[in-house]
Amino acid sequence: MANGDSEAWVSEQRQVARGLVPENQAIRWDVSQQLDTTERIVTPENIAFEQHCAGIFSRGLAFLIDVIVFAVVWLVMLFIEWMLALAVIWAAIQLGVSSLLDDVFFIVAGINLVVLFVSYWLVWGWTESRFNGRTLGKLALGIRTVSVSGHPINGWQAMVRSIVRGVELMPFVTWGMVVGIIIPPRTFASQYDPSFLPLYTSMPFGTGLIGLLFLTLFPRFQRLGDIVAGTMVVYDRSRKNPGLAELEDPRTAALAEFIPTSFRPRRELVKAISVYVHRRARLSEARRSEIAGHIAKPLLARFGMLPDTNYDLLICAIYYRQLIAPDATEKAEAARLAAKSSALRTVGGPA
Repeated sequence: MANGDSEAWVSEQRQVARGLVPENQAIRWDVSQQLDTTERIVTPENIAFEQHCAGIFSRGLAFLIDVIVFAVVWLVMLFIEWMLALAVIWAAIQLGVSSLLDDVFFIVAGINLVVLFVSYWLVWGWTESRFNGRTLGKLALGIRTVSVSGHPINGWQAMVRSIVRGVELMPFVTWGMVVGIIIPPRTFASQYDPSFLPLYTSMPFGTGLIGLLFLTLFPRFQRLGDIVAGTMVVYDRSRKNPGLAELEDPRTAALAEFIPTSFRPRRELVKAISVYVHRRARLSEARRSEIAGHIAKPLLARFGMLPDTNYDLLICAIYYRQLIAPDATEKAEAARLAAKSSALRTVGGPA
């Protein structure tokens, strides 16, 4: 709320307190709406759902974990690289071709850059594109990256986010600029080995001020890479395993018997049906019929069922057939085998 709006609200609340303005005509200031980080997304099928955007604290901790993972991966790959380089140098000395050592060091320097890029891409770009917008840090904090449309990100979006991250880490400063306030370079050189002075003053690191600026300016907590790639970071609801839903309608199991045994839905469809069944209790009858109809209508003709079959009931029947019935069958089979095993032990035991 702008200053003018807030002043008008305060002034009107004073008038309400004095009885000059009826309370039901006063300006309402919904503070929860100002602080809410929920993003409402509407799909092309006109289905609306909500995503809770991850805040700066969660994203910062996830990034810190990813930086530690990146450092470990980079050091491991660097160690392997130098072991191979030392093996090549030893072989060159043994073969008497030490003149090639200078070329080896130049090659190693080039490979260092390749190793740095590969480590960076593995930790952020590849993991996000491969594991549905998650890195190890995001997985630990229960967040993931999605498109602004709510769909999972693709490889191109993951690559763009990783490339732009280099810009977000700017401005870069050196350790000498930061620590030099406490230990000036001359004091450092007089107390420690002077050969370390160039390393001490030239090692750069990113401050991340540009990325932090974008995170604070945009309501979805989007950094520059998110804006360019069309993504946002949200809390991952799929981490919570709700278990099997309870279907109270007795017609569900009966209708499930009419579903052809040859029907093998894709994993994505089963997941969508599971999400719907777990959330249907919060929907009205009309809303259930509207949402379930997107899946149920084409399946009614495929199953040879009457077109007036209840859409919501059919979706629940598919859920029952795919998730509950197999689980019950497995439990019954396990109980039957356990009883059979117990009977065999009784018959074969000592008299």
